[in-house]
Amino acid sequence: DARPAALLGPPPPAAPPAYDSDDNFVVPEGLVDVERRSNCALDAIVAVLWRCPTFREELDFAATAGSDAAVDAFAAVFGALGRRADDADVDAAVNELREALAARGEPDDGDGDGVRRELATGGHLLDVAEVFAELAAVLEASPRTAGATKAFRTKGTIRQQRCYKCNHQNDDAVDNLAVDELARSAPAAALVLAAKFNAPDNVEEVYRSAHAHAAKSCDNCHAQSACKVDLHINKRPRALV
Repeated sequence: DARPAALLGPPPPAAPPAYDSDDNFVVPEGLVDVERRSNCALDAIVAVLWRCPTFREELDFAATAGSDAAVDAFAAVFGALGRRADDADVDAAVNELREALAARGEPDDGDGDGVRRELATGGHLLDVAEVFAELAAVLEASPRTAGATKAFRTKGTIRQQRCYKCNHQNDDAVDNLAVDELARSAPAAALVLAAKFNAPDNVEEVYRSAHAHAAKSCDNCHAQSACKVDLHINKRPRALV
């Protein structure tokens, strides 16, 4: 500004700087750090599943009770919610569920990604997708909850088409690549946007939109987006979370 400094007035107050919390985590400006909750991801998952009728209507907690400690703990959480227990009781039930999931230990084949080990120490470093996948694996293995959990699973194949201009097939093209995943594999924001703007009354179309694969460029004629990628769904999800 070319005006004299006296006419400009005092400078605006500086925004409060970001500050260090524990370790090297920096809290963004305008936000306040809060105490970490060990079960925050599991709390969110339980809250969503409790409010999902497609999931709840196929639960059968009465069958073979006691066959799996983690499933028993999950049933106890739903029992606490069903009788409208106070927050402390619900929190205690969710904590017992976390402990039951952690007690299963890492897989003997060494393929574990450390999720159960992290759950044993509190689980506050895990994100919702990791914890949901672990819980779903437990629920899918039990006859009491398998039918309900399958509502979230999608199965199908992915295939990359030939170039529509020169009919070339890319060397790295996938052909009938198996898809077997939880609907949550798409970012939550993608699911929300697909549901809001594309096909709010059709779960499959919402899933397709959120999981859409971009067309690939042709290795031969170099045409951009010339090789479309198809997703063929054999088993459709009945609920998206």
